[in-house]
Formats: sequence, C-alpha cells, structure tokens
Amino acid sequence: MDELRGTRAHAERQRSDAPVTQSQFGGLIKKVSAELNTLRSEVTSLRRRVEQLTPKGEKP
Repeated sequence: MDELRGTRAHAERQRSDAPVTQSQFGGLIKKVSAELNTLRSEVTSLRRRVEQLTPKGEKP
C-alpha cells in the first residue's frame, strides 16, 4: 500500500517543466529548514510534556 500515492500524483500535476532558479531553490531550502526547526521544537515540547505527565518508572 502506497500511502503517499495521492501526494505524489498531486505533486506531479503541480510540477512545472521550467527549471528552478538557484534563488527559488534557496528560498525553498529556507522554508523547509524553518518548518523542520518548528517541528523539532514542537517534538521537544511534547516530549517534555509527556515526561512531566508520566509517573517515574513508567514508560509513556
């Protein structure tokens, strides 16, 4: 089962045949990097919250 089949099909339909400029690529990298940092921060916050709510000696 390919869970990403729909996402891939959508991306293929949206993809332009024009090459991406270096500036566009750099902008995309910055956006992805910012999103990744946000997700890392959220994961860290959630981990801390789970640790606070989990009694000592138990696994979450």
